[in-house]
Amino acid sequence: DRQQARLYFKKALALWDGTGFRTPRRTQHDAYYTRYLAYALIVERALHERIPPRVREAIQERLWSLQDKDGGLWTNYNRDGTIPGFAKKTTEIGPLTLLAYSDRVWP
Repeated sequence: DRQQARLYFKKALALWDGTGFRTPRRTQHDAYYTRYLAYALIVERALHERIPPRVREAIQERLWSLQDKDGGLWTNYNRDGTIPGFAKKTTEIGPLTLLAYSDRVWP
């Protein structure tokens, strides 16, 4: 149901606090999840919706700032952009990020 999906997308965007998405899981260790940045961009494309330009720009900047020089993206980050000790560098988030930018997937 596209209308329901749009409603959930708007609710998810309301969790954006300027640094990341505040989620119930975040309270476990007070760090943000990088994958949620990619998810927001994917859902925007899938639903043909628009994230407000300033928010989209901030999401993209944060997402790409978490890419390490070897291409992997860190799983988690702190409010100040540092990487918490439990975070891992993974190749899982990279493909999610590429999905968000692929015109072949989201025409």
